[in-house]
Amino acid sequence: MNLRSRLEAAPDGRRRAWKAPNGQTVVLPLLVTAWEPHPLTGEYLWKVTARVDLVDRKPQTVEVVVSTPDGLDTAHLQRDFRWATPADVVTQWAPQQLADGLDPFVEEPPPEGWIAFERQELTDEFLQQIGAEYLELGRGYTSALAAKYGTTPRTVRSWVEKARERGLLGAAPKRGKTGVIEP
Repeated sequence: MNLRSRLEAAPDGRRRAWKAPNGQTVVLPLLVTAWEPHPLTGEYLWKVTARVDLVDRKPQTVEVVVSTPDGLDTAHLQRDFRWATPADVVTQWAPQQLADGLDPFVEEPPPEGWIAFERQELTDEFLQQIGAEYLELGRGYTSALAAKYGTTPRTVRSWVEKARERGLLGAAPKRGKTGVIEP
């Protein structure tokens, strides 16, 4: 799947600033769009555009438009689509881009978060990738990987546990009174 995404200022609506927890200011309303282009024609197979605006001084998704030329697969949408992703792009990804000195209107938001990860794909290859990312990220890995893969921190912890069970990671660290003690 070759997902694409973008963030842009909404063409209408009252402009209001929101200060992110990292101190960056994001001006709303914003449109967050994701789509899957057809591999040959480039036309979209499906497209989702969400409007994120301030509601009670917090960014909230206030409108979602879902379209596809072949009709909506509502069972798929019910099961696999992550409805929280547009607000996550505005409240987490965009402020981080600003903090890193990048323009969130030029950079493409990570498209992985739009579709929930399918549980049956827990291959050794995938779990090795999760294990490598876990080791590289260290503390805070659950939040980072949950955002990347569009799942919960608990699911990420279960993937790491599964990788360890399959022998794809070393033994779990032993916990002591004051924290983690390396094995």
